[in-house]
Amino acid sequence: MEERAHPEKASFQDRWVIQRRLKGLIPWPRFVRSPWKQGLIARYKFCCPYARGKRVLEIPCGVGWGTSLLQHTELLVGVDLSEEAIEYARTNYGHTAIFQVGDMRQLVFEDKSFDLVICLEGIEHVPVEIAERFTREAARVLAPSGRIILTNPLPDPNRPKNPYHVHEYELDELKELLSPFFKTELSEVRNIGGIPIVYYVGEIR
Repeated sequence: MEERAHPEKASFQDRWVIQRRLKGLIPWPRFVRSPWKQGLIARYKFCCPYARGKRVLEIPCGVGWGTSLLQHTELLVGVDLSEEAIEYARTNYGHTAIFQVGDMRQLVFEDKSFDLVICLEGIEHVPVEIAERFTREAARVLAPSGRIILTNPLPDPNRPKNPYHVHEYELDELKELLSPFFKTELSEVRNIGGIPIVYYVGEIR
């Protein structure tokens, strides 16, 4: 996913384009959907059945756009390290969720506060040691039978390196990272917008 999904970015907006047919003489309007927006919607559509009726924590939540798509939850909390992103989230989506500044390394919530922790394309942005601390913290704040959902772009030597990504996980590597605290319920690779994305769902041990 493009860094910091934002509904006001041109790359995340659907648009009309004009093509010409019959040797370029006739203008032909065509509606083009943003692949970045479609990818974001696909990720949250996947999460929605798991979130329904649950106490949900999303971290990092960015500007709250995706978080706002998680409907019919009992409680919805979005956390991000960026004060600017959280301010935008509160202003635009504060009616859908609680948004607060926070750090993946230390979640400021009591034990067993949530039923579901969501981390979509966030874990590749931090060093492995922070990712390990996050998985431990996620397990701590989850109630018995709680779940974690993570997505992560599969490493690809043929794709230009993303300067914002510290470490992208192979599927088995991500499962190993989470194995001390979570039992794998689902692990697969999906092609989203031409990019292979690791999808992982784990139940707390």
